Amino acid sequence: MRARVIGATPVLNPITRAQYPHPLSKAERQSECEAWLVEHRTPAYPWIAIDDRHWWFEPDCPRLFITAQKTGLIEAVRAKLEIFTSKIHLEYR
Repeated sequence: MRARVIGATPVLNPITRAQYPHPLSKAERQSECEAWLVEHRTPAYPWIAIDDRHWWFEPDCPRLFITAQKTGLIEAVRAKLEIFTSKIHLEYR
């Protein structure tokens, strides 16, 4: 799994947020993910966010894989994550 992690999101503030050529989400963490894509890939690139704070994303964010706050990413959810990841990559093709 570690090999699939490709970076960390930038810290955005109103000034840096205004510099992006594409509109970013109003949700804090989701906009950071979108900004990372603008800088390192393309906005259409398949991505997923693994996070225990769903409120940092838009309610309908299709790229968010929610983990439990107390346990995080554990072996018990690995199969679910693999299915989720496969669906995202199929959409990109």
